[in-house]
Amino acid sequence: MQLNNVSSSNALPNLVPVITALLQWIIMDVQQLLILLLQAPPAINLSVNTVATKCNRNDGAINISASGGTAPLQYSIDNGATYNSLSGFTNLVAGSYTVVVRDANGCTSSQTVNVAPSVVPVINATPTGKCHLQRRQ
Repeated sequence: MQLNNVSSSNALPNLVPVITALLQWIIMDVQQLLILLLQAPPAINLSVNTVATKCNRNDGAINISASGGTAPLQYSIDNGATYNSLSGFTNLVAGSYTVVVRDANGCTSSQTVNVAPSVVPVINATPTGKCHLQRRQ
């Protein structure tokens, strides 16, 4: 390959704008990449509401509200053994449950809650010692 009439005096001025544009493009891409890498999603915040059982039946409930993380969120009440896309769980027996919320990146947040048993009403009756019987005629 023969380079005729090419000198450093006329080649470099023509390359400066190209090199400058290339460097600016590389710097912008690196900046965008750093921004993506440094911007972690917000932590998963969860709030749990429980509903007690009634008359010792399997009708308790756990309702989970969660925010943060990377969508979609998944919900578990068995310490992460199984997950569901729905945040409400019904037909539960009274007892302790470990609620776990997991995001698309595998990040989790957990909380242990209790579904309370029903309160059995206690009836206190005190006899008065009086009895009024009337005869029917």
